[in-house]
Amino acid sequence: SDGDGYGDNYNNASWANMFRCTEEIGCVGIYVADAVTTDAFPLDRYQWSDSDGDWVGDNSDGPMPDGCPDQWGDSMMDRLGCPDSDGDGWSNPDGNEAAHPSGDADAFPDDPTQWRDSDDDGFGDNQSGNNPDGCVFESGNSSVDIVGCPDWDGDGWANYPLGDDHFPDDPTQWNDTDGDGWGDNQSGNYPDEFPLDPTQWKDSDGDGCGDNKVLPDGDWWPNDPTQCRDSDGDGFPDNPNGTNGDQCPTEAGEADEDEIRGCPDRDGDGYVDSVDIFPDDSFQWVDADADGVGDNNAVASGDDCLGVYGTSSVSPLEGCPDSDGDGWADEMDTFPNDPLQWKDSDGDSYGDNYYWENMTVEDPLIAGNFITLRDEHGDAFPNEGSQWADRDGDGKGDNPNGSQPDAFPDRFTQNSDPDGDGYGNNVTLGAFQPDDCRTDYGTSWRDSYGCPDIDGDGQSDRNDICPYDKDFWSGSKDQCVITEAEQDEVMGSGDESFSIDPMVILGGAILLLLTALVIIQVAKQSARRKGKVLVSEDEYIDLRTDHNREEEERKKKWVDYYVSQGMHDKAKELGWQDVSELPQWKQYEIEKAAAAETPTMFDLEDL
Repeated sequence: SDGDGYGDNYNNASWANMFRCTEEIGCVGIYVADAVTTDAFPLDRYQWSDSDGDWVGDNSDGPMPDGCPDQWGDSMMDRLGCPDSDGDGWSNPDGNEAAHPSGDADAFPDDPTQWRDSDDDGFGDNQSGNNPDGCVFESGNSSVDIVGCPDWDGDGWANYPLGDDHFPDDPTQWNDTDGDGWGDNQSGNYPDEFPLDPTQWKDSDGDGCGDNKVLPDGDWWPNDPTQCRDSDGDGFPDNPNGTNGDQCPTEAGEADEDEIRGCPDRDGDGYVDSVDIFPDDSFQWVDADADGVGDNNAVASGDDCLGVYGTSSVSPLEGCPDSDGDGWADEMDTFPNDPLQWKDSDGDSYGDNYYWENMTVEDPLIAGNFITLRDEHGDAFPNEGSQWADRDGDGKGDNPNGSQPDAFPDRFTQNSDPDGDGYGNNVTLGAFQPDDCRTDYGTSWRDSYGCPDIDGDGQSDRNDICPYDKDFWSGSKDQCVITEAEQDEVMGSGDESFSIDPMVILGGAILLLLTALVIIQVAKQSARRKGKVLVSEDEYIDLRTDHNREEEERKKKWVDYYVSQGMHDKAKELGWQDVSELPQWKQYEIEKAAAAETPTMFDLEDL
């Protein structure tokens, strides 16, 4: 039926139903006792013979041939038809097939739960079988925690981390429950005397505290069985009855004397803090009068009035009565009832402790303006008995009768007024009403401060178009009603002198000088003709100087005229400068120069 050249009939009655029937074709061949060339597998064209009767074909060239054709067997996993002692489907190893891993035969022929051993260490790969290999691909001889894993020291415990042997090179140790590196086996090498405490492992002095100096269980004195811990961390052991015992074991301290060892004494004076009234002062410890000042007056901070309550704190009398509480003892306090004053160095009855608060007040000179003055306390000049107040804070005393008095006690920017006209000499930028004529008394205030102002209209005489008429000070001279000083301004009181209009005097002087010059010139010419010199060379130079001065005076008069008429450009051509356009200091210099150039009053008797 299968066309392999072997007939379907069979001569072995046991073959009757073996591999001969199918649903499609039914059964093939019949039993013939003397049949030859029979086919044991009539439906398998690749097989026909089965010498060992295990129903696995002998033809090695066909699919699934009998691995052991001369030996009955029922293996089916690695080879077919070979002996399988444990019935796990894997053939027993023999001369033709070695055991796994060298071959594919059963590495464990008598154990139906194991058959393969990939690392050849004697432990099967099947994890659900007997003694499964914990390290399938790594040969090992461990046998306690897990089997078949590396065990270098041969103690049966697999090396960590594959197994639990934390000491793979020490056969006497393997377990380390607390993970501190010391073995749990007390009979082994380097046993852990505290197997459940990862901070301790040895106790050299046998006091029950581990040698590792770590709180709370560490032994800070590992070689002293009388001491173990130092709970307060002060360096003294807790057991007060042991070696160098701490007398205050729960409170850190520095004292090292026997009775107070380990108790707080942070100032180190030998008195523990609990009884030391001054725990931070190494020079003080008791205060009998409870005034806060220590009784040890051998030092500067000691109580100078022992037994008497006092709060003074200023040397040389500390701890003495101080009525006003300013720190100064009453017997040395010049102001015993004033807590803000205590000393008066210059004896002016004003205390040396000077302080103030700024206050804003209305300006008495400028309506609507406010100025800042000091509300003073104490002596602003503690070493100057004639001065004590300085309400504007400029460093000059307010007492007009004292040393270097302030001429302007309410003006910080002014303090001196030599000409007494009420305008200060400080001309710097920002100064209050600076005197533009610092050496001349004056009452002007319109164009400049403190310059002469005959008619009292506020315009200085030098810039007043009508210097004698208080109703006019600018514009044209034609509007002046009063053109000369009134009699009471001209006549002196009690003598024969009188004043003359400066312009009149100037004109007279110029006329006299011109006349003198002409006379001199004529005289010189005449003298030359006669061979005589009527004037000296020095006299001639003086006359020329007077002539030049006359020319300057004439130019000044023209400048004044142009300015009075508003013809400023003409005036500037002659060298005039508008004073109001110049800096204040420059204005002052010009004023001084102008004042110096103005001719003085002539005494008529000298003409």
